[in-house]
Amino acid sequence: MYHQEQASRGYQEKLESKIHQTEAWQKDMTDYLAQLEDALSQSKYEMCNLEARLARVGWEKESLLQSFHLERARAKEMELRLATSLWTESHITTINGGEGHLENAHIEAQGNTHATLEHGRLCDSISTLRATVESLDITMQQFTEALPNMRERVRYTQMTAEDGSRCVSERGKDPCA
Repeated sequence: MYHQEQASRGYQEKLESKIHQTEAWQKDMTDYLAQLEDALSQSKYEMCNLEARLARVGWEKESLLQSFHLERARAKEMELRLATSLWTESHITTINGGEGHLENAHIEAQGNTHATLEHGRLCDSISTLRATVESLDITMQQFTEALPNMRERVRYTQMTAEDGSRCVSERGKDPCA
């Protein structure tokens, strides 16, 4: 009877130890699963934020491209007006035999100076718009390249969380399985 009692106590201690191991393992797995769920939530938030920023940059790029095309058209118009003005001045000088009226020459010079300044301003605007569009292109490309990586991270985290929860439910019954 003494041996039976000792064997029974030994078996009971083994079972209690196994229960404590199982409880500790389940707590560890529950904590791990909570961490995975937090990581999944954070990844989803980051992905949504990235998609929103990508959409905003795309919209800004389109807006700037429209402004760019408008400014380019204005610059071409100014170039045409300047060329026409120079041709007209040259033609008038030729018709008058090189003797232009001082007043007409002064007015035309002011007009040409204004047209040249306006042309320069438009060229500067176009240059600035081009640089901005190129910068937005680079930013948009970076967002576009980062988006698949972010989606992959979300998918991986989600799969890991699902595997972790499956593992907890399957092994939660017996940690030695």
